[in-house]
Amino acid sequence: GSLVIFTQRQAELEAARLAKEKEEEEVRQQALLAKKEKDIQKKAIKKERQKLRTTCKVCIRRSGL
Repeated sequence: GSLVIFTQRQAELEAARLAKEKEEEEVRQQALLAKKEKDIQKKAIKKERQKLRTTCKVCIRRSGL
């Protein structure tokens, strides 16, 4: 009977380990995704700033300042 308990315990440990690994992998993926999002946002902001800068120059030129 002890062998059955042992294998059951091992199966439980294995399941727990796999669940933990899966969880860690998901967290890692989330972190990567968040970083990517941040980078995309940064690039978008940079682009917007440049766009603003050029339009402002045009505005300034147009208003004759």
